[in-house]
Amino acid sequence: MPFNFSLVYATATQECRFHAAYFDVVFTGNYGSGAEDIYTSDVAARVNVIVQLDSILRHARRQGKLEHFIRWQLNDHYHGNVILLGVRSAPGAMHIEGRKIHLSLIDSVALNNALKKLWHIKDVVISPNKKAGMWLYSLHVGFSKTRLGARPFHHGGDFSERPDRNLLWLKCEGGFSIAHHWYQHETDGYYHQYTGLYLTRKNVLEAQRLLLIHRNLKTTIVSQYITSAIIKKYAFQ
Repeated sequence: MPFNFSLVYATATQECRFHAAYFDVVFTGNYGSGAEDIYTSDVAARVNVIVQLDSILRHARRQGKLEHFIRWQLNDHYHGNVILLGVRSAPGAMHIEGRKIHLSLIDSVALNNALKKLWHIKDVVISPNKKAGMWLYSLHVGFSKTRLGARPFHHGGDFSERPDRNLLWLKCEGGFSIAHHWYQHETDGYYHQYTGLYLTRKNVLEAQRLLLIHRNLKTTIVSQYITSAIIKKYAFQ
């Protein structure tokens, strides 16, 4: 029987794990060849939601409104959502399984239903279309006069060989080449290099120590206000 090669498509499954202050997130997407821009835009959209939600929960906890706190894991899976929520699931669909909740993080109805059901917060609205950012720690690696000179990073190996991988606020793995670092042109005229995003000072201090011991990489701790542009560079090389 002749085989139709035109029906075969190469795809890449990407999994991104976020360790936020008050919850965890696993986002899994599947992308065809050349869909890197779609993938990074998807990650940036999830970051907008995660930052908003973490900020709301931080504010609620400071006001003593998070009683019987549970650290939930939010799962947004391209295939799992279809199985658990249905191919044509109505806006707001979600499925709770133990301490895991399956939903689409770009479904504003589901997000706000989750706020009410999981955390009993009713007077705040989360929107995936609202831009949001937050301060995180990172490590300054060095700088270069040219963009080409700023591209190489020297912590070596892929993600599985990265000594600080368990300390990262966002870690991505899959078929695409993931950076977990980025560079940007700054006001001094140089291209500065940064690696890693870390939620706490404890984590960034340990990451700095591990990179020095295992990669002989000398770094400086900095605070970084993350934006969609940074996330897109961080999530794809």
